[in-house]
Amino acid sequence: MIRTSLIAGLLLAATCSSPLPPPSDAEQQAAIQALDLLQRVQITTLAGAFEAISTHSHTRHTRIVRQTNRHFRTSSRVVHYGPSRVPVVLGERIDEYFGETLQLPSDVADLPSAIASESLNYTIPRFRDEYTYRVRSDTLIWTRPAQVIDISARPGSNQDVRHARYVIDQASGILTAYELEISSLDMLYKEHSHYLFQLRPGLGDMWVPYQAHIDIRLGLPLGRSRYLTRHITCYNYDGGL
Repeated sequence: MIRTSLIAGLLLAATCSSPLPPPSDAEQQAAIQALDLLQRVQITTLAGAFEAISTHSHTRHTRIVRQTNRHFRTSSRVVHYGPSRVPVVLGERIDEYFGETLQLPSDVADLPSAIASESLNYTIPRFRDEYTYRVRSDTLIWTRPAQVIDISARPGSNQDVRHARYVIDQASGILTAYELEISSLDMLYKEHSHYLFQLRPGLGDMWVPYQAHIDIRLGLPLGRSRYLTRHITCYNYDGGL
C-alpha cells in the first residue's frame, strides 16, 4: 500500500534522528510565535471549502499523470458544474501506453480533508527542535494582507516532513493556502511527495477552492518506480469569478 496519504499514519510516525545542535534563543522564539499563530488560525476552513465545492457552479480543469516502469497515462479534462449539479464535459484528452494501472483520489472534495496541524510532527514538542520556523507578515495574497508561516526540517534532521507552508488571510484569520513536502529514504524505497491546496476570494466574504496539486514520486525495490500527479484548478465560479 502506498503510504503517501496525508492521513496521520505517515505524518505521526517517529523517525530516528541523530542529535542536532539545540536551536538558538531566536529560533525558539520564532517557533513559539509560529505555533501560537497556528493554534489561532481557522485551519479547518480550507478543508471545509473543498468539501463544499459541489454547492457552487464552477468549471474544473483536471490533469492527471500516472507512470510506472511499464505504464504511462496522462489525461486532461475540463468540466463545468452548473446549477443542476450535472457535470458537462467541455474538453477531454487521454494519452496512454499499455501497462499496470494506478489510482489517485477521484474527488477533489476529499483531497485536503486530513489536514490538521496537530497531526504533524513539527507541532509535537519532542520533534520541535528538528525544525526551523519563520513568520512573515509583509505579504499580499489576492491583493489582501497575509501572513506566511514557513516550517522546514533543520539540516541533519531525519524527519519525513521536510517543509510546510501556511498562508493566512490577516483580515479573516482563515487559512487560504497549505503546502506540504515529504521526503523519505529508507531501506526499501524512496519517496518525494508535494501537496498544495489553495483558496481564492469568492462572493462576499466567502473563500472558494482554487487549486489542488498532488505530486508523488516513489522509488521501489528491484528498480521499480512510481510517479503520480493530480493537478486541479477551479474557476468561473457562480458569478464568473
